[in-house]
Amino acid sequence: MHELDFEQIPAKFREFLKPMMERDALDQKIIDVMAAKSDADGFARLSQYYIAEIVGTNQPMVSNHIKRLIKHGFIRQEGRGAYTVLKRDVWQNGATTSVVKYLHSVNEDGSIINLTLKEQAERTGLTVEQIQVAQGYISAFAPRTQSK
Repeated sequence: MHELDFEQIPAKFREFLKPMMERDALDQKIIDVMAAKSDADGFARLSQYYIAEIVGTNQPMVSNHIKRLIKHGFIRQEGRGAYTVLKRDVWQNGATTSVVKYLHSVNEDGSIINLTLKEQAERTGLTVEQIQVAQGYISAFAPRTQSK
């Protein structure tokens, strides 16, 4: 699965993934603003308040998203209010994609969940970090079955 088409995601997964998709959408907007205001080397000097105004949210939310974007290698902070965009496409490189690819892999071969993380990575084409993100999200947000 190279390209991720969200229209092809079954409805039950789309609802489950909605919070993550919304988070990735805001990440993408932030990167788009940085990229639009950056020089040829991808360097941009922007305040978080400015970014928040452009993307329609508040500064603390932008700050949280920027921290995650830095952690996951999408941007690099060069100083206060100064960033370099390293990867522009959140949809193909973000958490939602990792979760969907992992779910598709497990759906195709349920035995994957019994493998080590390294073996799962080899089987799915995801990195160990992407699998951990997917498993963490699934554990936190998967609908719980009611015991009788």
